[in-house]
Amino acid sequence: DCLLVLGYDLIHQGENLDKIKHLLLPNPQSASLQYYGALMNDDTIGTRIRDVTRRAKERNINVRWTQEFISLSMMFIDREGRSPRVHIEFAMPHLTKNQRPSITIKKGYHAKTYQDLANAYDRIWEGAHVPNDEEIRQPAVG
Repeated sequence: DCLLVLGYDLIHQGENLDKIKHLLLPNPQSASLQYYGALMNDDTIGTRIRDVTRRAKERNINVRWTQEFISLSMMFIDREGRSPRVHIEFAMPHLTKNQRPSITIKKGYHAKTYQDLANAYDRIWEGAHVPNDEEIRQPAVG
């Protein structure tokens, strides 16, 4: 399961995509994402989210859009396996990809924190919107 700011590199690299079952992305038309894009001088962010959505769906990954931009990425690894962990990257405005701090939380060492994050992810997932084909094809606003 992933909650990503954009997911462009992940989808285009194509590695381990068969392990991703759920992908949460910000809604390309949300005001908060447009604001983030403006701060980052990125007027293509909405178009790229639509591209990532389309490519993920082609690989049978369930995609949902969350209404508001969340300035972090979370990737759950081995969630149902023997070594569950979550990798978090902080995508603050004005930080380039190479400047973003990140941490990994292992369930075996920090069970409550891990579970709190998993529960938060699940709540966001449940409230998120499944984009239809027309929405994915729409041009970006702004």
